[in-house]
Amino acid sequence: MVDVIGHESLRFWDRSGACNSLTGLKHFWEQRKDRILLSQALKKDSVLFRFASQVIYDLIEESSSEEAAVAGDPHQYGYKASKQIHLCSDSIHLLLLKPWDFICRLRIGPTFERQVMNLKCFQKIPYSTESLLSRIIRCSNVKFGAELVEFVLYRPDQSYYEFGLGQTSECRCLGETCLMIQNFDKAKAKLDQRRESYKIKPSEADARPRRVSAPNITVAPAQKVRRPSLISNGMAPLKQLLSVKNLPARCPTRADPNERDESGVTPLMLLCYHRMVCAPIAKILLEAHADPNLSTKKGNTVLDALFRPRNVVSQSWDGVQTLKLLIRHGLNREILSKWSIKIKHVRYLSPQQIKIFEDIFRQSLLMARAIHLKRFAKFSDNAIKIAINGLYKHNNSAGIVDLDCHPATRQLEKSLEYNLSGGKMSRGMIASQVFLLTADDSRVSEEDALVLGWAMECLQTCFLVVDDVMDSSVTRRGRPCWYKNPNVGLMAINDALSIEMCVYLLLRSLPSYVPVEKLVELFEWATIITEMGQTLDMQNSECSDVDLSRFTEETYSAIVKYKTSVYSFYLPIASGLVAARQDSNCPQLKKITLQMGHYFQAQDDFIDCFGNPEVTGKIGTDIQDNKCSWLVVEALKYASQQQRQLIKDNYGRKNEECEQRIKELYSDLNLEKRFRNYEEESFGRITDSIKNYSGPLDPVIFRTILKKLYKREA
Repeated sequence: MVDVIGHESLRFWDRSGACNSLTGLKHFWEQRKDRILLSQALKKDSVLFRFASQVIYDLIEESSSEEAAVAGDPHQYGYKASKQIHLCSDSIHLLLLKPWDFICRLRIGPTFERQVMNLKCFQKIPYSTESLLSRIIRCSNVKFGAELVEFVLYRPDQSYYEFGLGQTSECRCLGETCLMIQNFDKAKAKLDQRRESYKIKPSEADARPRRVSAPNITVAPAQKVRRPSLISNGMAPLKQLLSVKNLPARCPTRADPNERDESGVTPLMLLCYHRMVCAPIAKILLEAHADPNLSTKKGNTVLDALFRPRNVVSQSWDGVQTLKLLIRHGLNREILSKWSIKIKHVRYLSPQQIKIFEDIFRQSLLMARAIHLKRFAKFSDNAIKIAINGLYKHNNSAGIVDLDCHPATRQLEKSLEYNLSGGKMSRGMIASQVFLLTADDSRVSEEDALVLGWAMECLQTCFLVVDDVMDSSVTRRGRPCWYKNPNVGLMAINDALSIEMCVYLLLRSLPSYVPVEKLVELFEWATIITEMGQTLDMQNSECSDVDLSRFTEETYSAIVKYKTSVYSFYLPIASGLVAARQDSNCPQLKKITLQMGHYFQAQDDFIDCFGNPEVTGKIGTDIQDNKCSWLVVEALKYASQQQRQLIKDNYGRKNEECEQRIKELYSDLNLEKRFRNYEEESFGRITDSIKNYSGPLDPVIFRTILKKLYKREA
């Protein structure tokens, strides 16, 4: 039996010049005497011989792609004639004894693609008892394995219709769009790019293929024994493959990411068990809807494979990245709970590595109860119904609010539908998550948390509608502001007041085990604080004359504290804690949320001036509105007397030329770089405060919020 050779030997470029031509490579294949031992077996198996001959000629053709060399192929899918594949005796033995092990060690190219396209079944490939996906995971080169897995999972050589026929697994993607469909498009684009470098172009697929004789393997090289001829034009006809009339009646041949062997082992388990570098292939499998929660017949899971007993792990082992991928794609709480305890007993991990894994398990277990954004967004329609129904069902409205009020309630419903959608929903998500994660009462449900979150979003919407009217804004969340809509106008102010009342209708719909009165009191306090902050902000912007003495750090900090920090950061967290009957009166909590609010508002001011409206969804108006923003306060610190006069003459003017002069001055004062420095300082300062926090809330919540804030663009 011939030993299996290493990956590198199959694609080693012979720099000695011994095999630097097609003639030399063919002679190497025909004349090598150690292949005489295989000749008798090959005579009995002409199918294997033709298969091996086809692979060899395909590799010769692929390696001698002069067109790719002339085109300067940046991805090296074609190879120069001077860089031939070194087909040593061991690799030839491997091709003849374990042909698919040989093919699975190749780089993605016409040779591999052609053999895959000729397969009728991926579950059990010829000359092997395993599936094609299993052989790729076991045998492929660490650099090229991910591309091979991608090809057999998506089959981009097929049409969209055939790809749809092969969709058997349920979509597990968290976002609005399916990653599998997106990746199919990407794989198809890669295939088209590769085929540009192939010697046989798709446009030439209809041409009659040339036929060549297979090489001879005999005891004496002089004896000529004819072998069956074969087609060696490299690629199957693309037109025939993609034509609608030739579509197969059955589902197309494609690898199944959730396939199982007789022991119940999945490709994910096989990958984590056999390889050190798992993340690239694991990412492709998971995005193709591989289920990380499957178990074998013995009850072993993918984490049992990832943390299997080993003598040592190399530096290339990417267990941390692989674990994060598995968690991100829905690894369930039971498996995580089990391994959060067992990880301490994995002997080959250092104390530092164990600490890293323990932190990951702790964070993931905490967030396993969290509500996904997709689920939160879908609940908006239910929240509107609860608010409208609450208007009719309220005790004080019995016999007063009747059907004749329907036009007004319809207006309220329209304003809610228009203004609640399109935002990031971060404040509502925080309130829901904190409530659900800190509640000790087993009666607390996900719906209770969602109702609280949408009460928070209604309050945010109320402030935005009024703010747009006061600032004369044009767009909000990528579309016209509510008051800019036909037949709305200043009625938007009344709509904002009605939306504010929906906050309390939602809160009072919560069950009796939630302290509703305390929540109402907290929301009322936060509302008046925010309105005071809005007053401070408007006092500057409504001045007819620009008073530079108003643009100070003290004034700016007061505006941010009252207008932004309380309702954007303190209220979402405090409301979740109050709803869960936890202590929200924590000085460290207030310190962290006020710091986050200051950082967030400075970001908002920077994005208002330098952000892209297509990304932010709104057109910045701070300069024309004479706002006391972070940028103007910083500019006045470093401006000369002449530059201060320029600010006084142009700031707060409803004129685009004046606005442009202020922006040019900001650039001259290098405010963009100063903001980046401030951002790093704020990030470090908030991180230190989080480390010192010791309240009822897990610090992971703060770190998650800070991570979303850091270097945001909208």
